[in-house]
Amino acid sequence: MLFDFLKPRSNKDNRFVSEEEAQNDLVPGQIASNYPLIELLRQHGVTENDELKLEFAFFTNDKTKAESLKAALGSRSNYEVAEVDKTKKLWRLTGWSSKIRMDIDSVNLWTFDMCKIGFDHDCKFDGWGTFPEKKD
Repeated sequence: MLFDFLKPRSNKDNRFVSEEEAQNDLVPGQIASNYPLIELLRQHGVTENDELKLEFAFFTNDKTKAESLKAALGSRSNYEVAEVDKTKKLWRLTGWSSKIRMDIDSVNLWTFDMCKIGFDHDCKFDGWGTFPEKKD
C-alpha cells in the first residue's frame, strides 16, 4: 500500500516527525510543490526527457538520526551526501541525488522515496532544488 510506511509504530512519543506530519507533508506539501517547480524548470528549457541531479535537505532533532540517514543515502549509487551539520537547534543533512528524469511522475516518485527514507530515519524531508543549466 502506498502509505504503509505511515502506519503507527511502537515508541512514537520521542519521534521528531509524527505519522500525521509525514502524511500531511507528503501529499499536500512536497508532492504538490513539485508541480510549480517542474513548470518553472520548463520555463528554463528543461524538458521531461532531461535528467538532472536534485539537491535535497533533511532536518531532525538528533545527530544519530541524521548520521543514520546519511549512511542510508550514501549507500545509494551516485548520491553525494554532504556532512551533517547543526543549525540552531536541529541537525541538517544536505546532498545531491543521482540524475532524475524531469517528468512529473519520476519527480513525484523520487519525492515519495525521500519522504519515506526520511520518515524511516525520523528526519523531515525539506524539499529539493536543482540547477537547470547543469544537465551533464
